[in-house]
Amino acid sequence: MGIFQKAFGMAELAAMTEKQQIAYQESLIHYSDMKNMIDTAVEEAVEDRLILVAENAIIKGLDNLLIAEITGLAVLEVQNIRLKIN
Repeated sequence: MGIFQKAFGMAELAAMTEKQQIAYQESLIHYSDMKNMIDTAVEEAVEDRLILVAENAIIKGLDNLLIAEITGLAVLEVQNIRLKIN
């Protein structure tokens, strides 16, 4: 963000009434909460997909180290997945 954009944003905020500032702050909190929920959902979906890939690789007979390299999971995580599906 450029210095002029930041200054303009601060001027806009200063020009707001107290009620508008409160509403603005609440909207920022709401936005932050929603973004965190979406980020968490995406992370969980990616993790679920990696686990599914690891499970399929285990079924195909790949070793833990290779599966860890392919998925980015830790070798210990792959070992735990192997224990769960066996």
